[in-house]
Amino acid sequence: MTSAARLNYLQIKEQQQLNRERVREAALEEKRANDIVQRQKAQYSHVQSHGYGKQESRSGDVEVKVFIRECDGEHARFYSFMESEAMRGNVATEHKSESHPRNHDAQRLPSVPIRQRKQIVAHAKSSNTAGSLDAQRGIVPKYLLQRKAELAAEKEAIQREAQRQQELAMYPPGHRPLTEEERKETLAKLNARRRELEVELHKIPIRYDTCSIKERRAKIESELSEIEVAERKFSSTKQLFVPI
Repeated sequence: MTSAARLNYLQIKEQQQLNRERVREAALEEKRANDIVQRQKAQYSHVQSHGYGKQESRSGDVEVKVFIRECDGEHARFYSFMESEAMRGNVATEHKSESHPRNHDAQRLPSVPIRQRKQIVAHAKSSNTAGSLDAQRGIVPKYLLQRKAELAAEKEAIQREAQRQQELAMYPPGHRPLTEEERKETLAKLNARRRELEVELHKIPIRYDTCSIKERRAKIESELSEIEVAERKFSSTKQLFVPI
């Protein structure tokens, strides 16, 4: 697989992952909305009918509908209950309160009606829930950030590998580039060898000119010439390659 195809494949996988996360977030949002509806349904169970609603087959009983988030379009919800059920719950509450009378009625402060108090509490809870949902909508989940970081690191690794392959294609077959440390080490060895040969050359007597002395002098001078050429080669700024 080429580098471009690999990058295209990674982009497709990333988009698919993001789509799956969006579907998951939509399902979570739907679940939260249903939970809110259930909680608010329990909070409004005390509401009494005012004479409107769909009347069931039982005479005198009226179906009461309570609409929630009516202006939110597709997020609007409602629930319904029968008036007789609400009346039975309210009567039971009143009987319970009458069975436990309070003392010191003369010193009692004016109290808020039960219906109004429940409505205030329900409104406060719904406001807090809506505020928390609005605050969470602008926050990116941590797993998405982590996945994006992993994909970015993988793309960077693929780009580095592609660049390395391009550099290797420029090298001569069977060779590798010479590092700076190897170049300095080679120059140091050449310098040390040149000094040894110069010392040996100075030890050869000048007044004697036998065949062995001539051969030895020629060999030393030839090696000195080779060292000089090698020093010029390794001292240049041009990229050098050595066999692998």
